[in-house]
Amino acid sequence: MKTLTFFLFLFIPALLLQSSEREWVKRYPEMLWLADQSVAHTEEGTSSSEGSSSERLFGKKYIEFDRMILNLHSLHLIREGTGRAYAQFTKGQKEESRLKRESFAALHGQIQEILNSHYRGLSPDQMLEAMETAIVLAELGKSGSFRVLCTSLHIKAPDQDDFHEELMAKLELDEHSELCPSFTRLHNPARYLLTEGANLAHYGHITHLEGDARMFSKLRNSGVIPGDPFVFTFNYFAHICDVAGALGHVMQDSSIVYTEDTFQALEAVRKSCILLVQEGTTEADALAHYVSMRGEWIDLDSQDPIDQILIQVGAMLRLFSPEEGIVLKEAFGDLEPSQQKIVLAQFLTQDALQRTPTYVPAVLVNLANNKALGATWEERLTQAVQLGLPYIAHALKVHKEQLALGKADPQVPLNFNAVAGVAKTAPDSLKTFECTIDSDGVVRMDIAKR
Repeated sequence: MKTLTFFLFLFIPALLLQSSEREWVKRYPEMLWLADQSVAHTEEGTSSSEGSSSERLFGKKYIEFDRMILNLHSLHLIREGTGRAYAQFTKGQKEESRLKRESFAALHGQIQEILNSHYRGLSPDQMLEAMETAIVLAELGKSGSFRVLCTSLHIKAPDQDDFHEELMAKLELDEHSELCPSFTRLHNPARYLLTEGANLAHYGHITHLEGDARMFSKLRNSGVIPGDPFVFTFNYFAHICDVAGALGHVMQDSSIVYTEDTFQALEAVRKSCILLVQEGTTEADALAHYVSMRGEWIDLDSQDPIDQILIQVGAMLRLFSPEEGIVLKEAFGDLEPSQQKIVLAQFLTQDALQRTPTYVPAVLVNLANNKALGATWEERLTQAVQLGLPYIAHALKVHKEQLALGKADPQVPLNFNAVAGVAKTAPDSLKTFECTIDSDGVVRMDIAKR
């Protein structure tokens, strides 16, 4: 009898998920845009093909669809908040980094406060629907087919978050509501939450320190935190669910990503954002607060220029221990002086860019996880620094030169996603510094020639 009970415990969550995913697709038909070969997926992590949501539903693997399913599944596990939900949410996590039970309880408390807020008269069920809709619609810019449909409507920003903001602006004006039936059926207060919260800030950029203090500017200038802080609270929790589902293509029913370290990092980002409500607090103050915390975790000095860069790199690599900080410092110190010089020059002058480069962390993480670069984590981390930083710095230099010559659009962010793919399959290619940048800001390498 005990054996049967254990067997059922293992398989009931998967059965429940299969039932839920079909219901979600039925309720949010926009999800189908992610079940398409035209969808651009993030080149981070190695996809698993063992019975994923997309394979069960469509007979093919669609990475971003699987991520979406885990985004929604994570929301509901956090909402449930039970011991069973905690066990399921953390099932795929390593014991040493597992999200603590009390941290999961804190997330449960946050979503309960949101659902039971009665914000502008919304019931808990209406608020849950708003949260689910926000999670789904934020990803539509990844679909090439959906983008083609939107081109004639002048919704065409290359960057996914900019695209989402343009889409929400159209929907806010009740223009082309047929594009997103899930938005159309929402009550007006729920629509307001989605449109006001669209692209408030790129919280992922802040978490991984991908840019400078201007990452906080849009949030500060919006006036949302002092004026209507619930919009920020709602929007930030949708981001939490997005982070939790980031590796849904690797494991479908558990969050590999949302560990205790991730929880602490996102709490630190949230607190840094809230600092902006204080009179006289600038974007630079908010950034310094977060950089200081990240520096403490890996024992680097946030006031030292070189350590500042290594803190930034450490955030991109999701590092949290002093031992990892030592590896970073030694790896950088072992670079050729000429390479150190270009890295320092490019990373310390990011204010020359109007937009934060994207997918730089994916390059570094894929290098650090590439088993061909070393048997130990320390070896691979060293290679991530010594292969990744010089290449990224070189691409930044090329981009800045193009901007100075008027050959690139300053409003189009540099995109390293294709290079992140190369970091998984041919990491030594980065030594060539080969770099072409297209009109959408995508950095490309032609490894087929070699």
